[in-house]
Amino acid sequence: MTVLDPRELQTARRVMWTYLSTGFAIFGLMVLVGLGMRMEQAGWITYNPQIFYSLMTLHGIGMITAVAVAAMGELWYLMRLETALDERLAYWAWACIVAGVVAVLVSVFVGQFGAAWTFLYPLPFVGTWWPSWATGAFLIGVAVVTIGWMLWCTQMLGCVLSRYGGIRGALGWDFVFHRRAFEQSGKTPPPPQAYAALVAAVDGVLTGTIGMVIGVALIVHWISPSVSIDPLWAKNLTYFFGHSFANLTIYMAVAGVYVGMPRYANREYHTSVALAVAWWGTLVFVAIAYFHHMYMDFVQFLPLQYIGE
Repeated sequence: MTVLDPRELQTARRVMWTYLSTGFAIFGLMVLVGLGMRMEQAGWITYNPQIFYSLMTLHGIGMITAVAVAAMGELWYLMRLETALDERLAYWAWACIVAGVVAVLVSVFVGQFGAAWTFLYPLPFVGTWWPSWATGAFLIGVAVVTIGWMLWCTQMLGCVLSRYGGIRGALGWDFVFHRRAFEQSGKTPPPPQAYAALVAAVDGVLTGTIGMVIGVALIVHWISPSVSIDPLWAKNLTYFFGHSFANLTIYMAVAGVYVGMPRYANREYHTSVALAVAWWGTLVFVAIAYFHHMYMDFVQFLPLQYIGE
């Protein structure tokens, strides 16, 4: 663990609390949105179905974004305690996320966009009651959030690889397969929270790339409807992006458990072979877990359905 001077520690905490407070603010707003939906379902208040679907869209994408932003701040801080990180890049990533969130809020509260948070093609373009600009604002907003996410993931990836000696060291490969020589050399494996950072970074870059591919395709279709999109291709990419992003919020947050629990239990939480190998599996499973969303698509390549199962 890197020993930070008081000024560096204050800066790191400021970054963390910037992300945490943003995540908590979005979460609080989504609680109110969810409460409004439940009140309508209970008959306590009444508004038209279009508004309900718009709020449902916002609630879905907002809750996941809220948890992700908060977890990003927590994990950034924990890794800053391990090695140097440039807070300027963290703030740029945060700014992109906030700008994207504002665009999504405008698309829903002003434009009443309501194609669900998955924005599954062709729903944003067929049978709409909202203006075309709202579709564009939503899609562009999600894309800008994704850019911020990828900036953060890239910084995390560089942090882990440089701190622990490349991908081999970050995975703990020699710790698992050449443990005696590894320990005799005086080396130590990455701490548990570093594995969470590695998985979030690697799968996060992959997820963000997939998200930008489908996002740009949808934006192009919004600009020029004559550009066709294959629905099965779009669904695979959309659920890869959405499901993987949602899963990664869990794995980012667990880093806080790794660090916080020992302080309360007064027991050291060390990296074991089982923990390292489990995170290797997580690295793969996050990328293939989305296939279970495709069971109803009979034209999907059959082996992929078995992978999903």
